[in-house]
Amino acid sequence: MNWNYDPIKDYYTDEHGIKFHFIREGHRKDKSGFVRNLRTYRALDYDDPEGYLGACTTYYP
Repeated sequence: MNWNYDPIKDYYTDEHGIKFHFIREGHRKDKSGFVRNLRTYRALDYDDPEGYLGACTTYYP
């Protein structure tokens, strides 16, 4: 399942029409010392009556 990406406005749209906008950049180092550059996207305004959004996001404290 691929999401559509708008490179000009920097957001993804999933198959339900929910838009995930860019929030921040970060870095994470794995066990072998490799540094990964991460971009975080979040749904800012959405209607989620079926609880779908929780299934397409992951929370890292």
